[in-house]
Amino acid sequence: MSGETGNFAVAGHRRTYGDPFKDFPALRPGDAVVIDDGTTWFTYRVDTEPYRTVPGDVVVVDPAPRKAGYGGPDRYLDLTTCDPNGAAVTG
Repeated sequence: MSGETGNFAVAGHRRTYGDPFKDFPALRPGDAVVIDDGTTWFTYRVDTEPYRTVPGDVVVVDPAPRKAGYGGPDRYLDLTTCDPNGAAVTG
């Protein structure tokens, strides 16, 4: 869960249902990402440049995102969306 030790992973579309990740490519290290769970606000800071994964690349939901260079217990947030904008995986 957000705010707890471990990796809180969120996946969303860039251009549907309110366009939650439409500005995803504009995120840069140091930017704030705020999560609201209905009772508490949690602020995470972008620490790395975005990187691309491929379908089936499940390491983004590891307890510590080692692919991004982390290995110890901490509070992490992984945001995942489609690329290019509007892309979809089928089948």
